[in-house]
Amino acid sequence: MAQYFNGSLYIEPGADVVVDFDSTPQVTNLSTSTVLLLGESENGLDYTDKKVYAFTSLADAKSVLKAGKALEVMSCLFNPSSDVRGASKVLFIRTNRAYPAQFKFATGSQLKAARYAVVTVVGATPAGRVGFDISIAGRYPVTVYQDIVTSLSDALDALVAEVNELDGVLATLSGTTVTITATNNAIDFTISNALVPANTTAETSVTTAYNPTFSDAIVVKTKDKGRNIKYALMLSQGICTFYTDEGILQMMDGITTAQQLADAIANSTVLSKLFVTEVVDGTAVLPSVPAVVPFIVQDNVATTVSSFSDALDLTVGKDKSFVFAAFEEEGYHQLLKNYVANGSEYGCMAFVGRGLGETPSEVMQAAATLNAEKVVLCYPGCYLNLDGETKLYSPMYFAAICAGLACGLECQDSSYSQARQCSRFRRY
Repeated sequence: MAQYFNGSLYIEPGADVVVDFDSTPQVTNLSTSTVLLLGESENGLDYTDKKVYAFTSLADAKSVLKAGKALEVMSCLFNPSSDVRGASKVLFIRTNRAYPAQFKFATGSQLKAARYAVVTVVGATPAGRVGFDISIAGRYPVTVYQDIVTSLSDALDALVAEVNELDGVLATLSGTTVTITATNNAIDFTISNALVPANTTAETSVTTAYNPTFSDAIVVKTKDKGRNIKYALMLSQGICTFYTDEGILQMMDGITTAQQLADAIANSTVLSKLFVTEVVDGTAVLPSVPAVVPFIVQDNVATTVSSFSDALDLTVGKDKSFVFAAFEEEGYHQLLKNYVANGSEYGCMAFVGRGLGETPSEVMQAAATLNAEKVVLCYPGCYLNLDGETKLYSPMYFAAICAGLACGLECQDSSYSQARQCSRFRRY
């Protein structure tokens, strides 16, 4: 259903909106083109560390944050259009919690293994797909599958290769049975939802028990947090070796008790800068497990409205013109509404967008609920290429583009306005 405002058509569902600018804006890096962004990222310190990042380019942001929805949104803020430069500065607050990585000694040393077996029906040709869902170390499941095109054997070969691209597991093939094994005794994983090709039977089973217990005699933690830390530790016959993803960091001999390990770390110029220990029982004898075990980063806690509100407390006195939250949920939009309504910043406005799949009437209802002159609810979604593939993104990303465009317009004075004509619609 088309939507009208003041007698003019302003949105047509399923259409690509093309905005014609009557002239190329004269853009300068204005001090007012600063956006405050709140959202989740893979790396970076969080709001509990009172950290507000200031990025002046997307490259700077990528080097710190690595990945996450907030970084995707930042791409839209900095580069909203080929015609208009976006934000000159983005102030970013990470709203999801960041934790140090830690290591506990496992008293068990068995590696977990699982089996995916496909048995063909005599005289019949398998058809369809082979594969399953796999969740490694508590992360969200990944679906791995291959279509049977030439033969079941070729499809299973390709399936094994696909599994071996995942961190933490190793897959091997024997006949029509795929065996998946953890690469070390700190990795837990599950496989489920096995695909059963036509003219076959398929099953998944755990062939080796995984039930390690961890000793609390000593816990080794990284001093850094809020980033992916690729350290690992190996104990073998009293030799303790610390690794990074690039090789050996330091090797120490004669480490058999928890206190000896703590002392060795504290007395090492290299290790004392990276790690801290918590010793519960210094006399406890450490297990000798000839396996490299990585430091495990605690899963990030999903942002709540409460923590989002706490993050907003850090923004007092920050120079910005626009506020953007990388969230599609209404609760965060309401908090932004209250924030810009009560803020003393001159000209501060918020741009928000909701999720995919909403009808125009639902969006109109959401707009009526917001009902704020300083909050712009953007709609519909848009096609973007943010990760090498062009696909449809939610209106939240369209809102980020609008915020970036607002930063790049030649006049930021709220007492001055210039109309831009939305002149035509182009269907796909």
